Amino acid sequence: MSALRSPAVPVDRSQGHALAARPALSMLQEVVAARVVAAAGQPRLAKNPRGGVGPRIDLAEEMAHWAAVHAHQRFTTSLTRLEDFLPAYRLGVEQFLREPFRGLVHAEAEMARRWPGTPGSSLPWKVARFAARVAWERSRRLAFEEAR
Repeated sequence: MSALRSPAVPVDRSQGHALAARPALSMLQEVVAARVVAAAGQPRLAKNPRGGVGPRIDLAEEMAHWAAVHAHQRFTTSLTRLEDFLPAYRLGVEQFLREPFRGLVHAEAEMARRWPGTPGSSLPWKVARFAARVAWERSRRLAFEEAR
């Protein structure tokens, strides 16, 4: 009977201690994601400033894109203002960056939960969800296109 070996605990060389503060699931997700990215056709990942891995999507560029194309979205009218929808666009992009491997159903539920506390959210979720959803979908599409 062979003895089970425990996985090595990652050590932060700059600090000289084990990375015990990070949840094990997050580290596992990083390892799995790094190994299957190319083979599975998942979004190309990069180290991001929050630590961990995530798609290479620039939030500032995305917000500029949505400011430019907002008037042409199906859910806008002449009475809607860009300023009302910007928090929803931001929420959609941030949600994808937060959990790039989760599906739209989970993302919409999470965005609906977070919407009331979103800074600048003046629209009801029933209206804002369309902007959040298109921003999430665009972020996902960009990440997959980048992976090809």
